[in-house]
Amino acid sequence: MDIRNAWRLTVSLLILAIGAASCSSDKEGQEPAPQVKTKFTKRYNTGMTFYSNTLRQQVTYNLLLPEEYLTDSERSFDVMYLFHGFGDSPSTWDPGHFDIQRVDASARAAGMIRPIIYVMPQGFNSYYVNRYDGQFNYMDMLAKELIPLIDRMLRTNTEARGRAVCGYSMGGFGALAVASKNPGLFGTCVGLSPSLNTDEQYRTLGAWDSQWGSVFGGAGTVGDARLTSHYRSLCPLHFFNDNPSQYASVNYLIDCGDDEERLYIGNGELHSLMRDNGIRHEYRVRDGAHTTAYWRQGILEGLALFEATLSGTPYPEEETSAIPQAPATNQLSAADGKVTIITGDGYKANSTSHIIYFETGSGAAAIDAPGAAQALAQMLAGRNCALALFKTSDMAGITPAELFSEVETALGLTGSDPARQLMVYGKDTAVLAPYAFSGAAVGGFYAEDADFTVPRNAQFKSRVYILDLTDMGTNHRQMLSAFRTLRDNDAPCQYRVRNGRDNLAGAQRGITSMTSFMNLPVR
Repeated sequence: MDIRNAWRLTVSLLILAIGAASCSSDKEGQEPAPQVKTKFTKRYNTGMTFYSNTLRQQVTYNLLLPEEYLTDSERSFDVMYLFHGFGDSPSTWDPGHFDIQRVDASARAAGMIRPIIYVMPQGFNSYYVNRYDGQFNYMDMLAKELIPLIDRMLRTNTEARGRAVCGYSMGGFGALAVASKNPGLFGTCVGLSPSLNTDEQYRTLGAWDSQWGSVFGGAGTVGDARLTSHYRSLCPLHFFNDNPSQYASVNYLIDCGDDEERLYIGNGELHSLMRDNGIRHEYRVRDGAHTTAYWRQGILEGLALFEATLSGTPYPEEETSAIPQAPATNQLSAADGKVTIITGDGYKANSTSHIIYFETGSGAAAIDAPGAAQALAQMLAGRNCALALFKTSDMAGITPAELFSEVETALGLTGSDPARQLMVYGKDTAVLAPYAFSGAAVGGFYAEDADFTVPRNAQFKSRVYILDLTDMGTNHRQMLSAFRTLRDNDAPCQYRVRNGRDNLAGAQRGITSMTSFMNLPVR
């Protein structure tokens, strides 16, 4: 055989080998990369699959396309990836469950978001990360296979700014890990009740092996042995300490309800860590628990944050509507002029009268007696109550009993604990907070971005405890600590973290909102 014939034979054998290899891959289920964009005729497309070489199995995902995608063949669209929770599947996003179509319609109608594509992949209880032993590298599959596949198949904006990830529970953890560990892949990250526990919690949690140990390592162990290096590398409570500036390209939103069984602790600690390290983010605590209804509301704000990212504009602070001036009909003073007393037009000195005691500590945004009275104006109007305002720094040597006596004498009252509503604001408040935990059955205790310590051996006799601050508030760690103590003692409490800054407008809005928990008699 001459050299040319030998070469031809070699080429023929190579072609046959390549063809055989291709056939073998097809039998395994591998799909060739689309060379042209796939044409779709409906918006919601369920049960789509592709074969992952990384995971060595089929991966299911759903797609929700905007109507504009079907009608405009030239336009490209931004994408949000949706991560479901532990034990769930892409069908969780279907009508009758989360119903992402309805959520998207609501956001579009409210002008929160432009038309976008939603991709809902199967999560396999993987926490959306690579497994400790390298046998199931989900994060690699997502970054190197699924996202490129979507970008080839659909008309997408492939810039990081045009891509968001949002998840709830396990998916919230995954969203934080995937967005943070893959810089340049996502511009927006939304974690809804992320399944995030502190190290202290992980040391003793039940079901460790089946839910966490199988992913992060440490199965069959307790204590510090569970906190493997793999776990630390993927947990936001650890990796956000590593070179925090590297996370500046992502806009984060974390939202976790105050009725969560335990996740409110880990998420509160995450907020504090991100605050301490200067990592830009939005943080919300609303009334709610680990429920679909709670997450539906959270994803709406997540979509608004995505829109701000797409627009290249800062996420707007919540507007503070104008607060009316207090309709004060009388102004008195007590304690040698150190306490300002204001009554509204509904005040009558009788057995149903209530007094709102308002204490301002140090280091707070500039709020004085008129500013506080303005925030409480609607409460004063038409109700049988009075407002007594003072600064902690003016109360040296005056006990709560002496304060109450002087104020109530000036008002012509003989007061009682149930008729006293106690409000504190700022640092180093030292009069009302100790009294609220002394066993006195006060009508309510309300703290606005305050720094106070719940006394050891405290008694929780107040009708309600309300803690409120903005996500840029000064005393975030102290307020979370107080809330944990209240929860641990089964006290009737509510905790809110709102959009805003530590300023007069934010404080007034919080003070006004807390009055909705007061049940005061009308005149």
